[in-house]
Amino acid sequence: MRDRHSSGNSLLSGAQQFSTFALTLKFSRFFIFPLLLLTGSYFLQTPSALPEPALRVPVTNAALAEYPDLAFDAAGTLWGAYQQMQDQEESIRVRAYRNGAWADSLLLDRARLACKPRLAAAPDGTLWVSWARAEAGGLVLVATPIVNGQPGAQEIIADGPSANWQHDMVCDQAGRLWLAWEHMNRDTAQVRFSVRENGRWSPPRPVFAAAHRQMRPASVWP
Repeated sequence: MRDRHSSGNSLLSGAQQFSTFALTLKFSRFFIFPLLLLTGSYFLQTPSALPEPALRVPVTNAALAEYPDLAFDAAGTLWGAYQQMQDQEESIRVRAYRNGAWADSLLLDRARLACKPRLAAAPDGTLWVSWARAEAGGLVLVATPIVNGQPGAQEIIADGPSANWQHDMVCDQAGRLWLAWEHMNRDTAQVRFSVRENGRWSPPRPVFAAAHRQMRPASVWP
């Protein structure tokens, strides 16, 4: 994952230049000076003031890992999922955190584009992982269960020529899996959802649509 401190230093340097630029506008554009100064002071906050992460997921040195997600399964085990890029390919991986250490990663998928993994824990102990994958016809949404630490068969929820990749997933107390996503068709975005119950996914159901927009659905179960 990216070095937060190095990126923070470059951001700090850029913010200092930005603040200097704001000062030059004090006399010629005095009415926007307070706004610029306020914005500059926000970016000048020292990165060292941010807390250090309690846990880090180790990845291969040559790989770029991003878009992480975390979830606890029914047994209380912490799982992490992430997208990893290496050798011009992207992969979806998950890891379990047990006894103070991360287990070896499970490779779930590898493709030219495989991105945005999401996790959802079912009451029966199953951990579900969903992600988007590029195929010849477009971007498809895929989900797979992990039972006793082993991945199961992949299930395709949404496919076709449209882009289906911004998504979220949650499991309710009855064990039903809910998945919502953004269905892009040319310049129109539509939010859809599907429910997995008794081993089957329901047909996609639209919620709403908007032109010239991008939407990122989020879901939560109380």
